[in-house]
Amino acid sequence: MEKEKILVEVKQFERELQMQNKVLAALNTVDDVKLVVIENELLDMFKKKLNMKLKSWGASEGMAENYLNVSWDRKVMVMSLDREKVKVRLGLKGIKRFKFDNYTLDETLELIRGEIYRQGIEDNPKAIVFKKNLVGGTVPTPEAMKRRYDLSWNDILDRIGLKQKSSKKTNEQVLAELKAEIIRVGMKPPYSRSEYEKKRNPEISPVPSTVMVRTGKSWKEIMKEIMN
Repeated sequence: MEKEKILVEVKQFERELQMQNKVLAALNTVDDVKLVVIENELLDMFKKKLNMKLKSWGASEGMAENYLNVSWDRKVMVMSLDREKVKVRLGLKGIKRFKFDNYTLDETLELIRGEIYRQGIEDNPKAIVFKKNLVGGTVPTPEAMKRRYDLSWNDILDRIGLKQKSSKKTNEQVLAELKAEIIRVGMKPPYSRSEYEKKRNPEISPVPSTVMVRTGKSWKEIMKEIMN
């Protein structure tokens, strides 16, 4: 999973905890025994959920206790996520994010244009190369621009007067890229099309419908061919 996406999900999990804490605070008039039962059930639920998240973020399972802090405000439980520990465990410590609020869209596009020239890839500015050579926080990633402004990489290049060189790929190359993306996102049999659509990186991976049209085969037939 992309590091920026992990950071977004970490924040989302924190917000879920904060919302649940508010619900618990409103239950302070509930009988003590019932409240303890409710708190224990919620704590178990969030531990399981965090374990699943940690696994999807690239950490080991069964480690939620190390990152989920519990304290009490009077008799009510308060849960919080130790974000710094999570960042250290996932190798995200020190990653800087681009501050969109400090720039207009035009200024941001100009920064991207400057970064492309700094990297020397203006003749064929591919998103994957651009992102690989970025210095964290100085310029937004293609994925961040998509989330913020709903601009694809090609949209961005159009706006700054650049374009990628088109290259005619063979069916074998497209299928190889499809297989590589399926492996990268960690899909397991039966390799459903909907799961692929949900997990794939749209900037660099083949579109299922395009692959099926080019090969004249169904998704199931393609999976049988490339994943067996």
